Parts: sequence; C-alpha cells; structure tokens
Amino acid sequence: MGLKIFDYNGKIAGKIPAPDICEIYLYANPIDDEVYFSADTMVQSGAIYKLDAINLKKTDYYHQKLDYNPDDYIIKRQWVTSGDGTRLPIFIVHKKNLKMNSLNSTIMYGYGGFNSSSGPSYLYSNMAWLDSGGIYVIAVIRGGGEYGQRWHRDGMLDKKQNVFDDFIACAEYLHSHKYTDNKHLAIYGGSNGGLLVGAVSMQRPDLFKAVVCAVPLLDMIHFQKLLMASRWTAEYGDPENADDFHRIIKWSPYHNIDANTKYPAFFIRTADNDTRVHPMHSYKMTAKLQNVKYPNLTLLRLEKNSGHTRSIPTSHIIKIASEQITFIAWQLGLDIK
Repeated sequence: MGLKIFDYNGKIAGKIPAPDICEIYLYANPIDDEVYFSADTMVQSGAIYKLDAINLKKTDYYHQKLDYNPDDYIIKRQWVTSGDGTRLPIFIVHKKNLKMNSLNSTIMYGYGGFNSSSGPSYLYSNMAWLDSGGIYVIAVIRGGGEYGQRWHRDGMLDKKQNVFDDFIACAEYLHSHKYTDNKHLAIYGGSNGGLLVGAVSMQRPDLFKAVVCAVPLLDMIHFQKLLMASRWTAEYGDPENADDFHRIIKWSPYHNIDANTKYPAFFIRTADNDTRVHPMHSYKMTAKLQNVKYPNLTLLRLEKNSGHTRSIPTSHIIKIASEQITFIAWQLGLDIK
C-alpha cells in the first residue's frame, strides 16, 4: 500500500512506500515543492519523512528513538460481519507468538459517531499492555467517517442501533476466533464512545468483564437539556419529539439498566469542568449500577479542574491512562510489567 500521488487529472503519478497498516498525516504548504508526512502504526509513532513533490523522492526527516522493537508485535486487519450483513474492519495488535486460547486479556476500543474516523492509531500507553501479553483492538463501526457519509448516516438517528450491533459483532468475533472470552475482554470508549460502551454493556453484559466509560453520554432522554448538547440532536434525535423519544429510550444506557442483571465492572470517569458532557450522566449511571440486585464493582472517577477529552493537561492524561490500564488489568487478571 502506502501513499499514492495523483496528478490534476486524477491519474496515479507515483506511490510512496509505507507500512501496510498505518495512519498517514500530511503537512504541506501549497506553494512549496516539499511535503512532510508521518506514517504511524499501532506500535510505532514519531517517524516523519520529507517528500520532494517534483521527483517523488522520499527521505527520512525524523525518527523518534524507541526503547522496544516494533517488529516484536503483529498488527492485523480482520473483517467482521455485523447482524445485517455489513462488513466491518477491526485492527488487532499483540506480541508475536501469543497463543489464541481464548484466555488473552483484551481491550477493545470504539467510537462510532459524528462522522469521526477510527484507524490503526498509535497510543503510547498501550505498549505496557502489549508487552505484558495483552491484546488491543480498534473496532471500525458505523457512525464514523471511515467510508463516507453513508457509513455515518447508517449509525445515526433511527439507525443508531447499528453502531451497537456492530460493536457487539466485533466482540463476538474475538470470542469465536479465540482471541479472548467474556472473562478477559474489556471495552473502552469516551464521550460518544462512552455512550457506545454504556449501551452495549446494557444490551450484552455477558460479553464483557470490564468497562471503562469516559466522559460519557448515558441519560439520553435528558442529554439535550445540558450544556452544549442541544447541538447533537441532529446525531441522536430530540427526546422531546415523541417518535425520537420512543426510539432513544430503547438504547439509552441509563434507562436500560435491569435491576436483576449482573453487569461488568465499571470504571466511569467524568470531569467537573466538562463543558460538552455534563457530569450528571456519570453520577446517575454510577448510582443506579451500585444499587442493582447483584451489584458488581462500579467506580466513579471525578477529575477536578479538568474538561472534556482534549482539554486535559498532559499530567492528567498520564494519570488517567495509568488508572484506566490498572483498573482493566486488575479486572482481567493481567500482570502489567
């Protein structure tokens, strides 16, 4: 694969080698003949190249020094079939020679909304997880922007359930192909991804052992009344509309907690200065999960003087990543090295 160069007529003028499974970012000025680009994989970042746009010659510009060998890991793209026949790519990374015996501690991430794309991205905090024998999975599900507007529209409004069905299908794939099982699978998502992991945990609690639900939307009957969330009725629908209400309440995580069901362990994280998703969602979900008939561990983490996702200081990001990985490792029984 790699980077393809096209001329103004749409014809391929050349190809620049890059890893088979990677994310490429371009940095260019329209008046310059030089282009800079990075090619990140799920186990390597910080490789930047300079490309002469005239002769298409690539040279190394910067390489971050690593304290591990990326060749010690395997990155795969596999295909999953969702309930309605839609094919979904998932990206899987783990150390070489790891046995597929259904006992591998696995984290699966998803988002599925707002036309936002999920690719085989690098996350430094994953390296300790992978080095300890864990598996990390990125589920590419509808609602995102990976395959254009139709892919997005097929995961919004009256088709929002497709997003949850896709994520559930990815979990079932990991089980059936012996990557992991319901005692060794944790799921993670933030913001709209927090809604995702909250919803699928209510619909299929038998599939998961642990859930990290960050700055999430969970009470979807009242979400539009708080902060800037009224802007998101185009994505989810408006609960004040009767048709939307009856559709949304079927998958709203908070409203689908069954008092007689035992759910996976939850680590719910919110922030006191979150201007996008009100902490109310996390408070209500935590309280209700802690009061079911068969309560499992449910922890609430309130981050002080912090905000939503990107509006978090670096020191907080490090602390949050450490806490989340520690919680998952504890629940799945993985000894982090």
